[in-house]
Formats: sequence, C-alpha cells, structure tokens
Amino acid sequence: MVAPPSVPSAPALAPDTRAVLLTLYHYQEAFSALDSNAAHAVWPSVDVKALDRAFDQLEQQTFNLQGCNVTVSGTRADASCTGSATYARKVGNKAVHEEPRQWHFTLQQRAGQWLIDRVDAR
Repeated sequence: MVAPPSVPSAPALAPDTRAVLLTLYHYQEAFSALDSNAAHAVWPSVDVKALDRAFDQLEQQTFNLQGCNVTVSGTRADASCTGSATYARKVGNKAVHEEPRQWHFTLQQRAGQWLIDRVDAR
C-alpha cells in the first residue's frame, strides 16, 4: 500500500487541510491502481475515456506524492506536491521507469467534500 502524501511538520493540521490531503491520497491511490473510476471520484472533470486509454498502455504505475504544501481559502484550495512516478509500459520498452514529478492541484469543496478541479503535473 502506498503511504499518504506527506505534509510539512505542523503542530496540528486544520480539518480542511487534512481533508484536502485525504483527497490527494485517494488521487495517488487511484493512479497507482490504474483505476479511472476511482480517479473520477476525486476528480470529476477528468476525461475517463482518455485516462482508460492511458492506463491501458501501462503494466504498472505508482505515484508517490511527498512534501505537499496545502493552502485553503474558504471553499478553494491549492496544493503543490513533489514526488515521483514509477511505471512500466505493456508494449515497447517494458523496463520500470522512475521520474521525479511536481504536481499542482486546484481543489474545491462541494457538499462538504474536497474534489480536484485541475491537476498540472511535470
């Protein structure tokens, strides 16, 4: 099982910050399991068909979000995370690749639940 994204040390996390981190954890788990439905559950605007096509090209994938900095402002939140993506393709070069990544998430709280609006990964 993949560990939840880590957070900078803080005396106590605000409930909204914890909830945002939990959403990011579910995102990490969905992409690590190649599960487009689970990704859609936390990122409703994601193109599920395109995600299915991308996941179909992979034998395995693991996202590891670390060092997440979360800023909450009312019902909006931004999160920046560093980490890595490890993956192996089904066709072609089947070697396991690990790449450093940086993610920026924009989230919104809807009906008491934090959901991802946008993801930029590099």
